[in-house]
Amino acid sequence: WRPFLQAVVFADRDAYLKVLAARLAFELVDSHDFSPPTSARHRQPPRRQAPTAEEALGRATQLRQSDANAEATPTIRR
Repeated sequence: WRPFLQAVVFADRDAYLKVLAARLAFELVDSHDFSPPTSARHRQPPRRQAPTAEEALGRATQLRQSDANAEATPTIRR
């Protein structure tokens, strides 16, 4: 069932079939009382957290300053 469900869920065509396949997949997963193998936890790298407002503001300031420095620096032509 898994390849069939993946093909339907990831197809770009019929949204109704996607919803049905996703519901069926959830039912199949919920009906099995086993946890995924421990190796499954290590397949994806940890997600990077979004920067805080202060970090984002600091980065934006750095970018503006580097742009200003690049414009102020004379270009040497040969």
